[in-house]
Amino acid sequence: MTEGVDSLRKSVKLASGLRFRGYKTRRELAGESLSDNLTGLLNRNGWNQKVSEYLKHGERTGENVSFIFIDLDDLKTTNDTKGHDAGDDILKGFSKILTKIGRQSDLIARYGGDEFTICLPATGLDEANKMKDRLLENAGDIKISVGIGTTLEDADNAMYKMKKLHKNG
Repeated sequence: MTEGVDSLRKSVKLASGLRFRGYKTRRELAGESLSDNLTGLLNRNGWNQKVSEYLKHGERTGENVSFIFIDLDDLKTTNDTKGHDAGDDILKGFSKILTKIGRQSDLIARYGGDEFTICLPATGLDEANKMKDRLLENAGDIKISVGIGTTLEDADNAMYKMKKLHKNG
């Protein structure tokens, strides 16, 4: 009987130490669920987890926290006329612009589809507006609508106002 138990223990120990090719650990899967696999930026889930840390830090220290909300205009049209690979290239290229322009301390995420968010710790609206200007200057041929605010909702609302102006202008 003990021989069978010892054999079973050895099998379990061996199996628990194996990592099968093509399978990922829970830790790897958890990390992937926080980032967007196309752009490498945080996804909405990752953003939601990390932004609360930034807000708590701002409350503790009394530092301003500002937000930028960005929408890529006409991405759907690009996808429809040039294909999704062309749209993906735009998303990846814009993500690189965000990473290049953003500071090490900024929290940058692909919020969903063609929307991106940036949390700017220790930053007031004047500095956030300068970042917005840098984004507009560096976007190149990518048309974007950008809003800033002291909350994500304010930044989102400001972005939609800008988007409306683009469509009517």
